[in-house]
Amino acid sequence: MSGYFILVILLTIWSRVNYNRNLPAVATGYPEPGAVRGESGEKMSFDDVIPAGALRRDEHGYFVFALEKKESALGDYFVVSRVSVEPMATDEDYAAVIGIPEDMPVVEKADDIQAGMRVRPPGE
Repeated sequence: MSGYFILVILLTIWSRVNYNRNLPAVATGYPEPGAVRGESGEKMSFDDVIPAGALRRDEHGYFVFALEKKESALGDYFVVSRVSVEPMATDEDYAAVIGIPEDMPVVEKADDIQAGMRVRPPGE
């Protein structure tokens, strides 16, 4: 019996170590204060600035993909969530937006990402 329990413990440890390894990695970052060049060409300061490539638009309006942390018995994981935002200003490099929760990192490039997908941030 003790050999069986040791095997179960080793498999549980191995599962936790490899739990997120096969998930797609995504580049993320938090909105930061910064400047965005407005329509007049003048730089304006905003509290929440993200890379322009993170801002997306569909038939429901503007949004970003952000990561929501979830917990399970095998460890923490991240799920992509669609977060509606209001763009205040955009230029070729950056977008100033309103509506991103402080605790949710934004997916910087979202080519093959969909809401509801499990992913891992770089370094995890």
